[in-house]
Amino acid sequence: MTLAPADRDRVLVDPNRTDRAFPTDQPVHRLIEQQARLAPTAVALRQGVVKVYYAELELRANRLAHRLRTLGVGPGTVVGICLPRSPDLAVSVLAVLKAGGAFLPLDPAYPVERLRFMLDDTAATVVLAAGRLPAGLVQAGPVGTPTVDVTDESAQLDMPVTPPEVAVAPDDLAYVTYTSGSTGQPKGVAVPHRAVLNLRHAQQEIFDVRPGDRMLQFFSMSFDASVSELIAALTVGAELVLPEVDRDPGDLRGEAATLTHVFLPPSMLSRLTPTDFPQLRVTLVGGEACPAVQADRWARHAAFVNLYGPTEACVAATYAPVAAGSPDRMPSIGTPLANVRCYVLDVDGRPLPAGVPGELYVAGAGLARGYLGRPGLTADRFVPDPFGPPGSRMYRTGDVVSRAADGTLRFHGRGDQQVSVRGFRIELGEVEHTLEAYPTVAAAAVAVAGVGTEEATLVAFVRLTADSCGAAPSPAELREHVRRRLPAHMVPTRCHVVGQFPVTASGKVDRAALIATEPKPVAAQIAQVAPRTPLEQAIADTWAQVLRLDRVGIDDDFFDLGGHSMAMMRIISLLRESHGVELTFRAFLEHQTVARLAAAITDGAVGDPEAPAVPGSRNRAMLWLRRGTAAPLFCVHPGGGSAHWFQRFLPYLDPQLPLAAFEWPKPHGDNVTIPTAAEMARRHFDELRAAQPHGPYRLFSWCGGATIAAELATLLLDAGEEVTLMLLDPVLDAQTRPKFYEQMGFVRRLEKLVLEIDRGGPEMDTPERRAEIMDLYERVANDIDEKEGMALPERGVGTAWPRMVRVWRESLQALIEYPNPCYAGKLHLIVSDALANGQHVVSSGQTFADYLARWEELIGGGIELHRVPGDHIGIMKPPLLVHLTDVISAVLSSAR
Repeated sequence: MTLAPADRDRVLVDPNRTDRAFPTDQPVHRLIEQQARLAPTAVALRQGVVKVYYAELELRANRLAHRLRTLGVGPGTVVGICLPRSPDLAVSVLAVLKAGGAFLPLDPAYPVERLRFMLDDTAATVVLAAGRLPAGLVQAGPVGTPTVDVTDESAQLDMPVTPPEVAVAPDDLAYVTYTSGSTGQPKGVAVPHRAVLNLRHAQQEIFDVRPGDRMLQFFSMSFDASVSELIAALTVGAELVLPEVDRDPGDLRGEAATLTHVFLPPSMLSRLTPTDFPQLRVTLVGGEACPAVQADRWARHAAFVNLYGPTEACVAATYAPVAAGSPDRMPSIGTPLANVRCYVLDVDGRPLPAGVPGELYVAGAGLARGYLGRPGLTADRFVPDPFGPPGSRMYRTGDVVSRAADGTLRFHGRGDQQVSVRGFRIELGEVEHTLEAYPTVAAAAVAVAGVGTEEATLVAFVRLTADSCGAAPSPAELREHVRRRLPAHMVPTRCHVVGQFPVTASGKVDRAALIATEPKPVAAQIAQVAPRTPLEQAIADTWAQVLRLDRVGIDDDFFDLGGHSMAMMRIISLLRESHGVELTFRAFLEHQTVARLAAAITDGAVGDPEAPAVPGSRNRAMLWLRRGTAAPLFCVHPGGGSAHWFQRFLPYLDPQLPLAAFEWPKPHGDNVTIPTAAEMARRHFDELRAAQPHGPYRLFSWCGGATIAAELATLLLDAGEEVTLMLLDPVLDAQTRPKFYEQMGFVRRLEKLVLEIDRGGPEMDTPERRAEIMDLYERVANDIDEKEGMALPERGVGTAWPRMVRVWRESLQALIEYPNPCYAGKLHLIVSDALANGQHVVSSGQTFADYLARWEELIGGGIELHRVPGDHIGIMKPPLLVHLTDVISAVLSSAR
């Protein structure tokens, strides 16, 4: 078909006027560096109660990048990242890019055989992991491939905190991600920096992510949409919010209330409720066709955008904003992103007029380089673009689309055996090859049941070999065979043994006929045992409701009935609402029948109801060390939160002087917002006024307590009271000091290890964990000596350790997040020799003169400087402590 020039322009030129002059001088990791400089204390990553600041992300990624450089990482090298979804994963991705390498996501949940193939196929230079690699991966990749434990931050301490000087070119490799392959082996899509940078700029025009927004990281790093989520948030100063570890997909109860942006597969939409997302501004969907009713439902709540794009076009190639009010019309896939071109061509590569279906070809800045190490396949799918600039290429997507009169594209399906199931693109041939490797299987055919619905699922049909003697493998055995070799989303939900495959007129396997004649679930063919208890009845009824069955017996296998991940999510939600039972995907895998699942719940092995969030109580923070009738000295805890230091003052101060101290209150619960320094000062103010309604007030603090103490002093001044404020070696502008972010990393790791032992029992109480705990303790605790240092109990961690490390983390977080306030009164600044000589963390990176000048900017009533001998810790211990208490006594005397 030859088009007239006007028609040709209408389908080739006009819809592809997408040129944008985006900046190309800074790759995405440099854009993230800029955010760390602009807002170092802004939260970059959030997972449950764990927060990672931009400055901390930058510091950790820089050190790890330098470590990677020493191991030979640079442009053209690949680094495997075998980590669960966690802040460590984001740090690792950024570090690899900074080192000039390309990251290779390795999902720890994938079968080892598949991970090993990916490492071998990419010849990975290094593998990043959390501790040890999964069994079977140690020998993968080139001989001697080193593994770096990214959780062991102490191993990177000698590395520079500044970014390595590594230049990357636009065509250098940024990442490799593997997709299903029709020949039985996955294929690695090689994506360059040019494509990632264009995606960042193009999607920002659509997503409108702003500093302080919260973007959900829903997708696994093995799914390329995760790249979109990561760069959308971190390149503009927003938060990337990670669901908590061990949460099932779709369980967003802990995150929904604060999210402003979500990117989800359409099959998730019906499982969630828009009103649970009160802050949501933009809903993004992609990966499969979006049901019209769900697009309309969510578009009534927030801006809604339907995205389309194969992995080979760097996540997204087209977008379609969807307005509410069209619940009966399937959303289009829209128009091309900036600097992307889309053509609808016939089998001979000629453009088709509007309304005529053809194959979609994608060209422009978003294209991958091709398939790693597969030149033949690359040449077949990435072909010359006769409609673009000389030398340009276009990618044959295999998707059948048509172009409407307004230029938008409509998706009609696939032209090959690739399918999309719950957001995952799957080559049926790869699943069939895997099934045919089973000893007694002669041939396999895989089809999709429920095409185009949220219930879409893979169904496998196999023919047995002649020598199988009729000994057919069970569906569970076939699924387990596939599960050991392929990712979970490629495991068929149902498996059937058949005598022969129906064929079409052309002699090909008729997959539609296979689905149409699929046998009933095995459970429906045998006598069922009815539920015996109310719990069994509730589980059976819920399974029947979700799986659309008339009834379910207690010995019926969930997967034989057609259960799959989306069904699990629905059942989990229903049982939580009706019985307060908290199930996980793992519960279904370990207890596959109604009877076994009910027994496990009854025995407490699974299903414990979630403990309700305990609202933060205003715990008492002040304790009297010595009472009396004179005006007391009130001391505010240092950064570690403990008031025990001030007990040492008693022998050295006037015996008639009352002494009280504030400590950080008991740790706040996992679901409770940690108070800021200003909020903590207000708490101390209320408690202080209750103990002493009127001044004069004399305040002292040390190091990390300075911010709270100065804020408390301001509250008292504003109340018209007389205040004497003394600060010893006070922290100044903590958010600008890399050492504080380093300390936060140590504290977080320490808390994680302590809680693993506390909650995991004897199996987690290993010598390696205990040794690392004590090493980290020595790095973060300032009061270790033979008399005072803490030791771990012989078994477990007791009650003191979890409380201590939680308080450290909370108080350090408050210190970093809240800038030093201005204070209108006079400050008695007490300085140790270490600080005066520029040898203390509170002034790291500046001279003492600059440190003092900065304090003078903050203090309105003048500064009186006091010098005491010793270092930061020594001055708080005998024999040097007397010099400090002499200064305190002199200041108090002059204030009378």
